[in-house]
Amino acid sequence: MKVDPLKNYGTQVYIIKNIFGGREKYLAAVRELQNEIYVA
Repeated sequence: MKVDPLKNYGTQVYIIKNIFGGREKYLAAVRELQNEIYVA
């Protein structure tokens, strides 16, 4: 998460806690994104 556009939103901890609503919701969003990217 060192890409400039993401850094504009804050630190990794801030993004996970305040934008995604916590670790579990962040991980769920990542899994959903992975599923969409790698769908056969």
